Amino acid sequence: MKAVIVGGGLSGCTMAYLLRKQGYDVTIIEKNPWIGGLCKTFHEGENKYEFGPHVLHSDKPRVTEFVKKLAHLRETRFKAKACPFNSIDKLYDYPLTVSNILRLDNPEDIIWELYALNPEKLDGRNFESYVISMIGPTLYSIFIKNYNKKQWGVDPAQMSAMWAPKRIVFSKNNDTPFHQMWSVYPPDGYDGFFSNLTKGVRIVRGSFQSLKIRGNTVEAVILDGGSCVEGELFVSSIPLDSLLNSYERLVYRGIYKSFIQIKRRRLIDDLWYTFPNHYNFTRIVEYKGYNFEDNDTTIVSAAFPFDSGEVDRVPEQSYGLEFRSALQHLFMVHKGELLSQFGMKDAYSYPVITDNSERLFRTLIGQLAGFENLFSVGRLGLFVYIPMYICISQCLKLVELIESYHTLSTEQRINKYLEIR
Repeated sequence: MKAVIVGGGLSGCTMAYLLRKQGYDVTIIEKNPWIGGLCKTFHEGENKYEFGPHVLHSDKPRVTEFVKKLAHLRETRFKAKACPFNSIDKLYDYPLTVSNILRLDNPEDIIWELYALNPEKLDGRNFESYVISMIGPTLYSIFIKNYNKKQWGVDPAQMSAMWAPKRIVFSKNNDTPFHQMWSVYPPDGYDGFFSNLTKGVRIVRGSFQSLKIRGNTVEAVILDGGSCVEGELFVSSIPLDSLLNSYERLVYRGIYKSFIQIKRRRLIDDLWYTFPNHYNFTRIVEYKGYNFEDNDTTIVSAAFPFDSGEVDRVPEQSYGLEFRSALQHLFMVHKGELLSQFGMKDAYSYPVITDNSERLFRTLIGQLAGFENLFSVGRLGLFVYIPMYICISQCLKLVELIESYHTLSTEQRINKYLEIR
């Protein structure tokens, strides 16, 4: 039986592996000249990097065991910091911890705000109201509000509250981004992992154009050049609205990454710094913060969000100049230390979860559930911002769903998708 996977990122490659293990003849359709999507490991001289960063972490034993079978891994631990005041002399824990408060200029006022909160009555009207009811208005204003405006391109008051509990953490002493979960990175990068996922899988290079449909069954994927890839089972990890050729469009944020190779062994002591301030970028990442390299140069990147519809109008040169200027101002990097600079961009890095986009997603899932042999998975396929281990977990669950799918009603299928999401 032939299975066709649309999209060769983490979710697509994981589905390819799982379906091949079940005896399917699997083909992946991928528009890029590589597989792995945003997790692909690249090299610049002696340094390696991903579009990410991508540390594989997990609190799900099933995912952990799955990954261990397919990759050589080393455990890694790291920290991140927030830089809200335009000076690296004032760095704060990320995620937020209680110790942040005592280092701010007005700790007494913040403590009173926290004292007045009722954790049993969080305000779920929107993202902003929810977070303020979690950490108070001052901490929200310093660390969260402007960062989220930059990251998502909308006022936080217009974002769905469902996003807040998953991403905003405030604790007594937990100052690691992934909360003491199992965290690993392959010392040689992710290429070997994706090679193992796709052994025996046919890779077709091309961009998705549309579906060839008869009734409630998909017969083939039509590529941009007009060629068809036929199959009996179809799984997509591309944007759900693109898959279904929806007139209404879900909202995504793209990221332009400006990378600079520097003649220093290390630039920062952590993996990344977030910048909830006036800079156009949201964070600076140093890949040596997790990838075990030991050499005399390092690669850092700055992430500049943009609306996905503006992908052809991203001011790449201006962003590159801003990043170089910030390195010189914040980190005292001299011109002679800048070895090379280059950029990459992705138009669909982050789904923007608003009430309107959530309503449209539910409509699209209803349409998807009407097909007998078409499935969707992953960050783009199920329109949800999730880390690597949740992508893998979704795939493990979807393979189980496929086996019983024909016995379910449309409503039951929708509910199963919402559970997987």
